[in-house]
Amino acid sequence: MSESTLIINRPFALKQKDGKPVWTEIKRSDERLKEIEEKGIDKKYYDGWYDKYKKYLKDNVREIKINHELNLGKLERIIITPNANGYISTSFFEFLQLNNVPIYWINGKGMVESCFTPTYFKRPSIIIKQCEARISGKNVEIVKYLIKLKLKSEGMEHLIPKLNKLKSIKEILQVEGNASRDYYQQWKFDDIWGWDGRHGRTSINANAIDPINSILNLGYGILAQQMSGILMKRGFELSIGFMHHSETSKNYWNMLTYDFIEPFRVWIDNNMKKMIKKKEIKPSDFTYNEYKTSMVLKNKALKIGLNNFTDTLKPLEYHSLPIIRQVESML
Repeated sequence: MSESTLIINRPFALKQKDGKPVWTEIKRSDERLKEIEEKGIDKKYYDGWYDKYKKYLKDNVREIKINHELNLGKLERIIITPNANGYISTSFFEFLQLNNVPIYWINGKGMVESCFTPTYFKRPSIIIKQCEARISGKNVEIVKYLIKLKLKSEGMEHLIPKLNKLKSIKEILQVEGNASRDYYQQWKFDDIWGWDGRHGRTSINANAIDPINSILNLGYGILAQQMSGILMKRGFELSIGFMHHSETSKNYWNMLTYDFIEPFRVWIDNNMKKMIKKKEIKPSDFTYNEYKTSMVLKNKALKIGLNNFTDTLKPLEYHSLPIIRQVESML
């Protein structure tokens, strides 16, 4: 378990014990036997004890509860996967609230399905400026700034002169969309991956039918949640985006977040490519849901993806704060 990220992938309890926050890992005794066998022991030193213990565990399958005391001073987030069935006590939520530790719930498709985000303060002055920027047109220059950073990160600098001449969000979105299409078209993978490109923020991506889009969904989702926490600490209202904006969407409460993650999507892209190159993940680590309508990450792919992406995103706050401060100065 990482000190900064707790990934829960099995039955669990998050509770208070003796006045301290505790993660209770719930295992079956036959699982414990499997762990012992995988670890390996030198049976000659156990003089028949191992075989007796093995028979006992098989004949008396029961729950084993292992308590882990949590250091919420170092813990930055908790991620709960589809395999994790359990409960969280109200006292544990109080610990999270006090220490600003969020929880993300990941579904089988690799999407962040819901989250608990401790309440950060709001800065009325900056929220008013967010609204005014959409009225005055300042949002156009802010969006240009963020998309320039994205184009540079993707090796699309040749489009920046064209971007500089644009005067509306609609025009910027067209250029950004074309750049993204060209960027993804450059990607080459073996046919076994079934890659035919990225399709934008649509239901096609939410219900990805190939492993690469599935793992990207997971990475982009973690990126967005972490960026939301950073922006909330600065006092922004996340529903007011400069580029991403909707009065009707029920799926995205954090529109502003999707403005700010644009320059950092390449972090997820590069990490995904590295996992494939190193053969950390393979197509057989993914499968279809029961209706064959979307791809589901098996336990291995989910665990490897979460560990890789959370590790990659550790310096996100350090690298994003200069960009956020620049946007604040433009309001």
